[in-house]
Amino acid sequence: FAEKVMKEAALRYLWIAAIVLLAYPTLSRTAVWETNLALWEDTVQKSPWSAIAHHNYGLELSERNRFDEAIRQYEIAAYNEGRGVSDVTAMAYNNMAVLRSRSDLPKLYDLKGAEKDLRQALKFTRSPLDRLTMKYNLGGLLAGQGYDTEALQILTELRADLSVMPDLSSHQLIPLVENKINGIKAKRR
Repeated sequence: FAEKVMKEAALRYLWIAAIVLLAYPTLSRTAVWETNLALWEDTVQKSPWSAIAHHNYGLELSERNRFDEAIRQYEIAAYNEGRGVSDVTAMAYNNMAVLRSRSDLPKLYDLKGAEKDLRQALKFTRSPLDRLTMKYNLGGLLAGQGYDTEALQILTELRADLSVMPDLSSHQLIPLVENKINGIKAKRR
């Protein structure tokens, strides 16, 4: 009887030890899940070739106004995924363009670089909705630089694209495109 009690006690201690050993890694990982920033930073460290991880880490950095670091993550995402056509690559280029076109970020402000990024984004994207947004961004960027003819051409194409997409007929981009086109035409008069 004593031997049976000893075996049961030993078995209980083994189970407790196993639970503690298995719980430790789980508990030690909870810090990673505290914020999206920590999660994506950890993911980038563990999967340095993941374009999605770098892109999403860049988004989190950008949300925290760490724009220089965000640009770097977008560049890595575009490089890692850019060997093939990918929407992650397209969004990385688009997000770089958005940051480079912000005049309130003098260290990053580079309209020619933003234009180049948007053209790259359009080359890589497969998403029709993303393509529309990127065309709008490019048209606006070109108009802002005084390239009205090319901006008008891109925005007019965009308006035509929007008109043949019935599911997007009430899309919020339509009035923005019309306003941008009307603004360029008014400036030319």
